[in-house]
Amino acid sequence: MLIEHRTYTAYPGKLDKQIADFEKYGLKVQKRHFGDPVAWLVPETGDMNSYVHIWGFRRFCRPGKETRSACCRSGVAGLPGAKRGERVPHEAGKQVNDAGFLRSDQAVASTCMNILETTQEIYHAFGNGDVAFMLSKFSDDVVLEPWATTAVESGKVPYYKARRGKAGAKEFYASMSAVELKGFKVNGFMAGDNHVCARVSIEFTVKATGKVVRDEELHLWTFDDRGLIISLQHFGDTAKHIEANTK
Repeated sequence: MLIEHRTYTAYPGKLDKQIADFEKYGLKVQKRHFGDPVAWLVPETGDMNSYVHIWGFRRFCRPGKETRSACCRSGVAGLPGAKRGERVPHEAGKQVNDAGFLRSDQAVASTCMNILETTQEIYHAFGNGDVAFMLSKFSDDVVLEPWATTAVESGKVPYYKARRGKAGAKEFYASMSAVELKGFKVNGFMAGDNHVCARVSIEFTVKATGKVVRDEELHLWTFDDRGLIISLQHFGDTAKHIEANTK
């Protein structure tokens, strides 16, 4: 995992206000670009006017060339205090990596836990019909059903179609109105690197045909470095779904 380590120095006596302003105005913006931070650190000894924030990524980004670093630089400068002449007098940032003789197991575990929690929250929102929350977890260029399964190629299964972007994700959830859900249970999760796989039992009636589908499925979620979903693929008994949607 690549670590973005940034140190900011506030004017004397302004540190608490700087932190409060960032929590109120800046954190939401940075989380939208980065996901959750690895750490936000304030001093106990040494320079009492500086603070550090740390973010974890899985690949290199050139400072000044990509949204993440640009967002880092603008995060503090864009706060209300900056407009009143309270901008930090000094900032320093660097991207660092594991030296090689120690493994970053804890960092990898933290990343897996974050995307696992996001996936669990999505299924909870699905049960509550909270489409807005689910869509907020998709990237703008997300791809649904990226691999052309038999069900996708048949064109007969409305909820199994290749879709792109948040509009496509919204269309996917809307397509579920074609079925009457009888049962939906998440039986477990597997997480690794930037993937989460959910094992799901599902039962529903296809409204157009009155036929019932009972299936055991795998849902494969893929995330980017910001913790947003870039891919969703369903694995199930495609023959069952095609037959149930055929009059």
